[in-house]
Amino acid sequence: MPRLFSLFLFALAMLAFVDGHGQTVAYQVPARATVIKISGEAFVLSADRQFKIPLQVGAKLQQGQTLVTEKGSSLVLVMPTGTTLQMAEDTTLGIDEFTQTSFKSTAKLGELKSEPSVSTTRLNLVRGEILSDVKKLNRDGGSSFEVRTPIGAAGIRGTAFKLGFIESGTSRDFSLLMGEGRIEFIFGATGRGIMVNRGQQLVIRDIRYDPSTGRIVGMPKDIKVEEVDLKTLGELLDGLSNLSSVVESITITGQTDINGKVDNDGTAEPDRARPDSDLPSLPINGLAPSGDPAPVRTSPLDGNAP
Repeated sequence: MPRLFSLFLFALAMLAFVDGHGQTVAYQVPARATVIKISGEAFVLSADRQFKIPLQVGAKLQQGQTLVTEKGSSLVLVMPTGTTLQMAEDTTLGIDEFTQTSFKSTAKLGELKSEPSVSTTRLNLVRGEILSDVKKLNRDGGSSFEVRTPIGAAGIRGTAFKLGFIESGTSRDFSLLMGEGRIEFIFGATGRGIMVNRGQQLVIRDIRYDPSTGRIVGMPKDIKVEEVDLKTLGELLDGLSNLSSVVESITITGQTDINGKVDNDGTAEPDRARPDSDLPSLPINGLAPSGDPAPVRTSPLDGNAP
């Protein structure tokens, strides 16, 4: 039995670190995104979702955490994959899964064309709006990036986009606007997919929604992809340009420990561009809660979408 166990461990090690060509590769392990800008107030929810813990620039965030921005506030995240993401006001976003393989390279974000290593990202847009630029994914190597919403999921391929699920009276409005690349959106209830390409939008208004259960109870029948009007497209591209200007000097780095595990903190913002650089990276578990109960999550992916 000890011999079999040893052989089993050896086989696992070979699968984890050596590919078919004899090259050393690392398995995906949890990675961390970095908060590089906050306007107003932003929080991470406590593990029991009862408290909102204030965030600061420099905070390192990982899978299993949920972020919240208040009214009039926004937050910018950078991931070690090169992805940049801005949360608009009144937005709740879950980092359901975020893993990445080890890498040793260092690059300015503004010069990065594709992710430095294979990764898996699963986000959950509970409510609000995000603007994001995702570097080209190594899909052949197994990379994937998905953003879930209450009506379905957007499969990202290496794309610049804006995605929203916003309150509108007693109903909800969904929007997906494409600046670059393309996204396949899969409706949760039926599994039906629809492709949204560069310069196009998928806008669904008057979605009937039960906030007490988080269920979608009614969807419009006529759903189609349309061309984005010039004014809206210009606003989208301006937003992406502004996001790029905030993050272009950020350095993406990866560190590998002696066991071959990745320690991807994500980013290191130059001190000259960071007036609050004396703030420590936040030990999330060590922060005191604000005392305000967190909003209850009310949007599982179980809506009755077409």
